[in-house]
Amino acid sequence: MRPPAAPARTGAGARGADAGAALGDVDGWVPYFAVEDCDAAVATATAHGGRVVFPAETAEGTGIGRQAVLRDPSGGLFAINASQ
Repeated sequence: MRPPAAPARTGAGARGADAGAALGDVDGWVPYFAVEDCDAAVATATAHGGRVVFPAETAEGTGIGRQAVLRDPSGGLFAINASQ
């Protein structure tokens, strides 16, 4: 008997089956950048041509903090994290 499969984990936490479709083809690393204020960093990135892949969310009770996944103007994928 095989153990149940774990949920898919990509980008900013567990996002299930929707994660693969939203992220598209990801070959290689997804860099995470530490920021002081996740929402302010998302606003700055989008003001300069970035696109939100996964909006900012807080993983309550995990100690991970607030995270978002974005694409830069050329399509490069990256994530940001503001510690709790």
